[in-house]
Amino acid sequence: MLAAGGRDVKHIHLAGTAILLASLAAPAAAQTAPVAPETASTEQSDIVVTARRRSESVQDVPLAVTAFGQAEFERQQVVDLEDLNLGVPNLTVVRNTGTTTGAQVYLRGVGQDDSSFTGEPSIGIYLDDVYIGRQIGGVLDVLDFERIEVLRGPQGTLYGRNSSGGAIKYVTRRPDLNDMSVSGAVTFGTYDRFDVTATASVPLIDGKLAIKADGGSRDQRGWARLVDATGADTGRRANGIDSQSARLSALYAPDDALSIYLSADVSRNRSGPQAIISTNCTGLIVPPVTAITVVCPYRFGPRRTGFGAPDINRFSGFGSNATIEYDTGKGSVRAITGYRTFSDDVAIDLSGNPAAPFNLIQYLDQRQFSQEVQFASDLGGSVDFVTGVYYFNEKIDQDATFSGFRNFDTQKAQSYAAYAEVYAKPLDGLTITLGARISKDRKRIDRQFFLTPTATVPSVVLNDATGDNRFSDSKFTPKIGIDYKLGPDVLAYASWSKGYKAGGFAAARPTSVAQVSGQFSSETVNSYEAGIKSELFDRVATLNGSVFLANYSNLQSSVLGGNGSFTVVSGDAKFYGAEVEATVRPTRGLSLYGLLGLLHDEWTRQPQGIPTAIRLKHAPRAQFKVGGSFDTPVTERLSAYLVANYRWTDEIYRNTANNLNILAPSYGLLDASIGFGASDGKWKLLLSGQNLTDKVYVTQGVSTLGRYLGEPRTIALTLKASF
Repeated sequence: MLAAGGRDVKHIHLAGTAILLASLAAPAAAQTAPVAPETASTEQSDIVVTARRRSESVQDVPLAVTAFGQAEFERQQVVDLEDLNLGVPNLTVVRNTGTTTGAQVYLRGVGQDDSSFTGEPSIGIYLDDVYIGRQIGGVLDVLDFERIEVLRGPQGTLYGRNSSGGAIKYVTRRPDLNDMSVSGAVTFGTYDRFDVTATASVPLIDGKLAIKADGGSRDQRGWARLVDATGADTGRRANGIDSQSARLSALYAPDDALSIYLSADVSRNRSGPQAIISTNCTGLIVPPVTAITVVCPYRFGPRRTGFGAPDINRFSGFGSNATIEYDTGKGSVRAITGYRTFSDDVAIDLSGNPAAPFNLIQYLDQRQFSQEVQFASDLGGSVDFVTGVYYFNEKIDQDATFSGFRNFDTQKAQSYAAYAEVYAKPLDGLTITLGARISKDRKRIDRQFFLTPTATVPSVVLNDATGDNRFSDSKFTPKIGIDYKLGPDVLAYASWSKGYKAGGFAAARPTSVAQVSGQFSSETVNSYEAGIKSELFDRVATLNGSVFLANYSNLQSSVLGGNGSFTVVSGDAKFYGAEVEATVRPTRGLSLYGLLGLLHDEWTRQPQGIPTAIRLKHAPRAQFKVGGSFDTPVTERLSAYLVANYRWTDEIYRNTANNLNILAPSYGLLDASIGFGASDGKWKLLLSGQNLTDKVYVTQGVSTLGRYLGEPRTIALTLKASF
């Protein structure tokens, strides 16, 4: 069944009722307080997306896509990827264990939660169409983004590489060729929060050349108190934020046919320790070389824990992008060149017990280059198409110390692909989509594996597998789809598609010689989806829904082993569910919205050696969100606005083995904001609060050791201005 357990059914019923009432409110609103169609449309559904590599309204895309524009960023106080959590049906986003720039992103129950150098994401993250090859670096601060697109379900043809569960696209705002603009914001808040952002766009040659600079800084003291082995407060804090980022871009358009876009971005993060709350300090994993004396002299709490690892949490990243686009008159040719690199150093105490720390210290350095060339036709007839070729090259180095062992590893990867989608329109309103992608992946790992049992015993090389371990695979991922316009503002669609995620090397940090050469197979999926997108009652209401079924073979899942090793295992799994998104504007300035995600998940073939794996991790059976926003003029020059949201998620298993001590119970979060500003949008003052009921909730867990908790109640005051 899709529904959750009996104790939470009432929450789902309430959510369904609220969403249904919101959609049914539209007829009455249309009779009593009509809204100008262009006003409702602009607020709800006219976000232009490039989910199919061409610009089109989100309501015309026959895919399950949710898009967030500038207005939504302000209403929901979106500052990074994690803030989209529960803003999209069947989406779960949490920060990675220990590192603050990595994201564990799960769509419809599929994702990856290991940030190690052998683990790769199942949800492709793209910055201006450049693929970000790792979880680390995926949590980007929102610096004047034009929009964020979330594509649910396998994207096996147009995106391909490691998008077997979906894709998330960051799209930055480009320089304005005609007008100069400057804007900025400053935020003060709970736990000494202080954020600053600024952006400036300057045309250098009117209508032809412009440059743009964006920058931001986020600083917040940690909310978790760290104690020593006696239980005394050390004065140190965990789970804080110390992040800076900047981007410089240029746009050159000498004529109507050609445009050249160049950008470079840098980011720095020194957010300090991310603390785990121990749930079972007598059940610590004991390293195979030396025993640990387990001591629990004090009780932990949701805001109080230990941290026995060194204070290391450093990230530095750089990226560049060159996009050249030329309109041939029959379509557009685009060449997208991307280069990205990062250095990430992190120390993680997986026990949360300073009397018996269980530490992982990991240093990663990554470099990647990608090149894509695509052609999107605009023939104006009964057939259009998108076709392209893609190349990706990556090198990543690891120096990791864990459980008495040390690893020096280098992995090199190359990926090649060619793809095409054809859109045929045999009848008015009817479109048939045929797509295919051919992918080739190659990987090679060079590794040295040391045993370091004590500080006084020299390191011993147990294995030197330089150049011995290679992986390669090729996959064909087709797609067949059909969509039909039931009316001017109603689109029905159905599709079948395949997705693919490359296999690789099983042990990220091996603790035995046998693990050094282990591999896991490529992940594949057959996905079926049907849905409807509609704008009702003179576009006063938007109601979108979809149902889906996905069968995965060799679904990859990371596991913390009994001897402290991290490995990737695979099994077969089935997911099916339903999603609803609704928005209504019953009167000018008032918007009511809701979403509902239902998901059934099960292992149809358990991962080998994990008999307790029944449910999939990070896959809640139900989620919903309801809320509203209201904008109203106070005077001719002053407007006021109010936003409130309640979001709820069902219980979630946080690891593959379904350990009950890190099961995340269901929880609901209440967020709200109130503010006022100039009617022309030149300035705004906003008071916002998140998790207003101060709910304690679990975001992730580590085996039988402990839980990571979500942020407590926070209050912030933000002033924005533009010129």
